[in-house]
Amino acid sequence: MTFRVLVVDDATFVRDTIKRTLRQFIPGVEIFDAADGQRAISLMKSNKIDLTLSDWEMPEMTGEELLQW
Repeated sequence: MTFRVLVVDDATFVRDTIKRTLRQFIPGVEIFDAADGQRAISLMKSNKIDLTLSDWEMPEMTGEELLQW
């Protein structure tokens, strides 16, 4: 069974750092990433996600709004 993680952050370097760290510590992890909440919702609608790691302060949709969705 594959563990699927969604990383949501408007900063590319933060997403890349988190993805690199996840791959280092969780062998076989499947990682999805989104630069904003709307893209994250789209990914969650079309994929089974086990864990979402989200920035709290993003443009368009905050992490809190994403969580409420």
